[in-house]
Amino acid sequence: MNYWAVDDANISPPNDLTIFSNRVVNMRHGDEVVLFKRVGDNDIEFHTRAIIEESQVGRYEEDKQKYVAHLSNLRVLTDSSLLSELTYSLQKIYNFRQPRRHFLRKYLSLSQYDFDSITSGSIYWARTAFGIYINMLGRQQLEHFIQETAASSPEVFIHQWDFGLAWKVLRQFIEVQYIAAAELLRFVHARADQISGSDIPNLNYMELGVSTEDGENDSLYEQEVLLSKFLAATRPEEGDLLERLSHRIAEESASQEAFQEAFRYTSWPLQTIEG
Repeated sequence: MNYWAVDDANISPPNDLTIFSNRVVNMRHGDEVVLFKRVGDNDIEFHTRAIIEESQVGRYEEDKQKYVAHLSNLRVLTDSSLLSELTYSLQKIYNFRQPRRHFLRKYLSLSQYDFDSITSGSIYWARTAFGIYINMLGRQQLEHFIQETAASSPEVFIHQWDFGLAWKVLRQFIEVQYIAAAELLRFVHARADQISGSDIPNLNYMELGVSTEDGENDSLYEQEVLLSKFLAATRPEEGDLLERLSHRIAEESASQEAFQEAFRYTSWPLQTIEG
């Protein structure tokens, strides 16, 4: 048995799948499929699973074939799954900047592992948390994290597949290096605005800066803007998101162990880093 993801735009009543292709369509009787639809500009929703029944292939054009199959045993997924939620839980995905690009074709093969993850809505929380936040780092921030981790927690690189450990180290790094700094800069900004025009008439926060190791003058305001995204992404109105993610990882430890084994030989889920 093989497993497939199929764009539901190729489905017509009564549950017939039709594909025109210049490739051989290898879907066979008994194979399982999960149907998806495109949502907005960048997402995909998986919503129904089914089984391939009888199928036939005929010539459509000189270089194309017409594949027709009937789908049976259709079952709407209890919890429809969005690709954006499953990105870091699927072995199929390696383009983390644009995961939808993996689903541009009318149909594609899936591993049984990915099929089961999609149809059950299972999320690898440790890899998801780690992937989301490490991909918020720019090139210099990522280099800083790697250097800090190599010095303080080299086991993260030795056990690169242990995303539970990697997440703990990354969370601590963000809280110490960025969230604390962002909160400090907010305080400095507020204090500068408070005393500007009174105690120090010429004080202008927008012009304040600090000297860096390479002799450049780093604007405090620009740093505040840069670091504010970490506050927005970790301290939404609902509370501390980092803590909630860590709680979910611990809460679902059994399923996370199964995920860890499945991703044992994969590298960090990094986007293409821009400066």
